[in-house]
Amino acid sequence: MSANLKVLTYNCWHALTAKNLIEFRDLEPEGRRLERYKIQIQNFQKLDPDILFLQEVSPMHERVESFEKLGYEVAYQVDQSGLKLFGLGLPSNLSTGLAILTKPELKLKKLFGHKLSGNPGFTGIHFSLQFTENRYALFAAAEHPQWGNILLVNTHLHHGTENTPVIEKMLDEALQNHQMTEKEYKISKDEIRAADLRRKSELDILFSAVHVFEKKFDRVLLAGDFNSSESGTAYQQVIQENYIDTYRTKHLDPKDPTFEAYTWDNSVNLENINFGHEFELPMDNFGREEIKDFFNVYNDRKRRIDFLFAKDLKSGLNVKSSQVVEISGLDGSGNRMFGSDHLGVLSEIGLLK
Repeated sequence: MSANLKVLTYNCWHALTAKNLIEFRDLEPEGRRLERYKIQIQNFQKLDPDILFLQEVSPMHERVESFEKLGYEVAYQVDQSGLKLFGLGLPSNLSTGLAILTKPELKLKKLFGHKLSGNPGFTGIHFSLQFTENRYALFAAAEHPQWGNILLVNTHLHHGTENTPVIEKMLDEALQNHQMTEKEYKISKDEIRAADLRRKSELDILFSAVHVFEKKFDRVLLAGDFNSSESGTAYQQVIQENYIDTYRTKHLDPKDPTFEAYTWDNSVNLENINFGHEFELPMDNFGREEIKDFFNVYNDRKRRIDFLFAKDLKSGLNVKSSQVVEISGLDGSGNRMFGSDHLGVLSEIGLLK
């Protein structure tokens, strides 16, 4: 087996939003999801990664079967499933979560799913007791002749609005221009701060578990959808744990066109992101469409929120290459379609000699 590993992180996009207690509503036209999933599989085959970190895998059971048909071993953790008993329950179409895929020679072994936030309860394909949004990290182990024992951690952090100087300026201007009342302004700022604090707490819990288990491993790969940009607090929290951002490691020169790369980019992936405008964000819009549009404008901004981090506990890692990959193809009508509202990050990583 090669000493270099190709690793992909990608949010598959479940494209669902809350409708009622019985079912979740599709954000896209009927049949379109299956076309997207076909495009995802085609791209996975073409890119041929050794390890994949996937988020929003839905419906979990069916998608796991499709990944296994590609020849991958799969570990998974459902994070949103509502009320289920022997696989039946409400909402009827909600079973989404995290998956780690590896080629068989890496001897994948699921360790555990670790709840990072959410009310008491549990989630799974067959049995679930969940009333509010839960966030998890999926822990797994792999073996490699040169890398040794590898700890694999996949996560998807809370999706509340990120606090940045951009949104602070937008809110200040909205208040000054009477587009928002003082009460709405204060509530919005409090909700944004709460979202950042929730992600911080989720990472605190994640790293507490990592610190316990990493002593048994030679390397750690941490990946997923962090719902936080490179300038955000969640990103900085990971870097402070001595992880390297595999993409940034290969793209250090601000003058290089590849320095800025986005996994959330409506300049190339507008159709899917527009479908997502109907997704219920955890922000109060005060019953006003203009407030909802205000936050959609902010959340539509280009940014990299999907990351592949690595930490070496032995001799050092050598990132050979890293790129943002579009994961796209042609739909049944011959038009270009993206597999998700996110783009992926693909890195090839070796070891220092």
